[in-house]
Amino acid sequence: MNFLAAAAYQESRFAEFTDIQGCNPTLTTSTITDGYPVQACDNGYGIMQLTQGIPGGLNYHLNRYTGTPTQDMIWNWVANINAGENVMLEKLDAEMTYEKRFTQDTGFYYPTPEQTEMNVWQRYNCGIYWVWGKSTVTNQYQWMLNANLTTKCSGQKPGTNAYADKVKNWADKNPQWCQ
Repeated sequence: MNFLAAAAYQESRFAEFTDIQGCNPTLTTSTITDGYPVQACDNGYGIMQLTQGIPGGLNYHLNRYTGTPTQDMIWNWVANINAGENVMLEKLDAEMTYEKRFTQDTGFYYPTPEQTEMNVWQRYNCGIYWVWGKSTVTNQYQWMLNANLTTKCSGQKPGTNAYADKVKNWADKNPQWCQ
């Protein structure tokens, strides 16, 4: 699965530039024009919608999400995608660390590959999709949908409208991009 292509589509419809300067809350097309870098209202820039915490960004300190995209990351689509790839790898690493925390010494089981995939995509945007917790139904510990995602991530609800659901939906419809 190409995590990057699916996230790039969700973030910007593959557009780096637009004819609108500043915040563009209604980006819905992949029209590439000469003009301004695509900018979301959270100050995300370009194809990968880079925001604060960019590895290699200005004033970046490892494990302190303080870096901001460089001018090259904002204006150069190749640099933007490369930086997005670094962010995705950082999110994958964070997910592997999270999963090990619950499986290494406890004998608990790892999430499915699909659950890991959803968590990495969700981390790229906001929060974690699947969390380890005790089910109120079975009274057993298991991987379950993150009920707190809704409040942390602007109303996103796992299984319906969370970022990861949107990315997976696009990836499933466009397998040629995600191999």
